[in-house]
Amino acid sequence: ELRAFVSYGKWNDAATASVNAANNSGPIYNNNTSGTSYGFQVEAWF
Repeated sequence: ELRAFVSYGKWNDAATASVNAANNSGPIYNNNTSGTSYGFQVEAWF
């Protein structure tokens, strides 16, 4: 099964460091207090 998703999140200034720390590639949201992510999810059952 292949699913597309879009997710929007909003957080306060105090959570900005935690949000950016979760990304190993660097601070993807910089100092913003909201962000959107999107992509595809694949699921297989056997």
